Amino acid sequence: MVSIQPLNDPTDAQIEQMVQMLVRAHTGLILVDMLTDSDISIQETWHRLGVRATALEGRIWVVFEPSDTGKEAGSQEIGGVEPEIVSAIFGFGPGAMPLASEAQKALGLVEYLNSLSPEGRKWQKEVYHATAGKLVEESVGKQKVVDSWVPIMIATDPAHQRRGYASALIRELQGTATGDGADVFLATFSDELELFYRSFGFDTKASAEITSPLGSWTHRVMLWDHESGDRLVRNRWRNEWMWSPSEDRQEVLPGLFGEASLVLNHSAMSVSDKVQWVKETAGGYVRLGEKHTPFGVSFYHHLHCWNRIRLDYLLHSRAPGRWNETRLQHIREPQMIRGPGQNIEDHIDHDDHCFQYMALALLCRADFTMLPFSDEASTADAAESQLHRCRDWTQVRDVIRKNWSQWKNEPYTDVKIVT
Repeated sequence: MVSIQPLNDPTDAQIEQMVQMLVRAHTGLILVDMLTDSDISIQETWHRLGVRATALEGRIWVVFEPSDTGKEAGSQEIGGVEPEIVSAIFGFGPGAMPLASEAQKALGLVEYLNSLSPEGRKWQKEVYHATAGKLVEESVGKQKVVDSWVPIMIATDPAHQRRGYASALIRELQGTATGDGADVFLATFSDELELFYRSFGFDTKASAEITSPLGSWTHRVMLWDHESGDRLVRNRWRNEWMWSPSEDRQEVLPGLFGEASLVLNHSAMSVSDKVQWVKETAGGYVRLGEKHTPFGVSFYHHLHCWNRIRLDYLLHSRAPGRWNETRLQHIREPQMIRGPGQNIEDHIDHDDHCFQYMALALLCRADFTMLPFSDEASTADAAESQLHRCRDWTQVRDVIRKNWSQWKNEPYTDVKIVT
């Protein structure tokens, strides 16, 4: 689970944590090297200025090291030790711009500029800032940037990358921007980062080649439109209330859902493990809205379908051709959600529905985890211990169970929750 925390009024120790994390994360990046003369001490000065300026007039969100998940927002230490910050995003909201106020500049701008070589200062002014400023003016306009959320830095410590932290932070910022009715503007400098941001609904508004003594790159300015992107964000992560007053319809489960990791384990849910399957498939209903309209959550219907197919597989494997009521009841779990009759035609029709439903569900999720080929195999291998990125299903389950507990003994929510 990714736990995002706003970091208000960070301590000096937390500022230094973030500075060092940024240095580690940005080592070797051509833009950072050009802005700091490839000098680690200047990088520290530059990052420290950015962190302090954001703490003063912007907002910082962080991810603490997973073992420190007991950290509460606003608390400073656990057992006298600062929790480790492993990922962070630094942004300025509408009306606030980075290093635009005298108060921000007083935090170390002169010190940073004086630490640069004359050639470095000249390149920044005449090449980098001139090109970047022209791109803004010719694409979205300066006022659009002022009216938007502007993330100036986002980074994850290299030892904690590829765990969904940066993705969760981007979505947190997009959720905040949506609440403010504002867009999100950013600039980036690599093909990889451009694709990353486009996956969150950002559009590239303009680009231009920037040359430097260390090489050249394409500078991009990108914009996320909160009106066109709002639905995407809600459906992917920050699911909010989308009730239509004209009909009792609800598109997604309301709630704030982060990401999680799933390590493939072929023994985790054995087809014959009745207890585990009962635990995972029990429940799945909620009531929403003023009319307390009942809904089933698709996530649980997926599990129901797999369980249905599992039961029919066990029935056929244990007693081929014997679809009688006695054999079915022998292996049937009491928590299995209501189904049709027990004759073979009903089973085939229901299983056909489940196969189609699960195929569409897999297409919808489109898990893009890479599967390696083994030396002797002609197909990709879904190997043990392989890491997959997922929505945090435990958070989804918690929201469903909390809602469920409010409607005891009501239709569709009267089945005992199995934990």
